[in-house]
Amino acid sequence: MSEIEAFRQQLIEANPRCASGSHDPVSSNERRDLIHVDLVVSHQALDRLTGNLLKDMGQAFSNEALSYYAQMRGELCAYFNGISLLLDDYHDGIESTR
Repeated sequence: MSEIEAFRQQLIEANPRCASGSHDPVSSNERRDLIHVDLVVSHQALDRLTGNLLKDMGQAFSNEALSYYAQMRGELCAYFNGISLLLDDYHDGIESTR
């Protein structure tokens, strides 16, 4: 199983109601809980990915490979930091408004 498929399966297992395809109305609290669980799983996955890329950077065989890993890791770190901020907001009871 690929890393992406494993991550997708982890999200489905964490939120089986969303995976069922049910279009039943979801209360605000239930939606908030579902989003929070997805954010936690995403945060953990990005933490693992950025850590592994850092290890790969240490073993890079060329400047081109080092540059590639550094760029990917930098982009993933930006997402990781964004999810961290969202988790803080959810913990503090702040939700984004549209």
